[in-house]
Amino acid sequence: MRNKFLMLISLGFAVSFSGCQEVNSRVQEQLDSIEQHAEDIDSAVNKGLDKVEDLDSTITAKSRQLKSLDSIVRKTGTRLDSIVTKGAEEVNRRLN
Repeated sequence: MRNKFLMLISLGFAVSFSGCQEVNSRVQEQLDSIEQHAEDIDSAVNKGLDKVEDLDSTITAKSRQLKSLDSIVRKTGTRLDSIVTKGAEEVNRRLN
């Protein structure tokens, strides 16, 4: 009787241990899956941030170009105004 009892206890531990290993294996698979998803999300976020940085850099460069062009247009406008003013003064002087 005692041997049967010990065998049943041993069998119970073996089944329990086997079940624990199976649960542990399933948990590990789920953790691996979650980790892979986290890495995929991290990669996507990094790609998005790279695109934002590239866009920001492009906007900054274009802004500098616009400021430079604006400066050229202002200087050209000032020079044209000066030339027109001098021309008008010359015409007025010759007419009078």
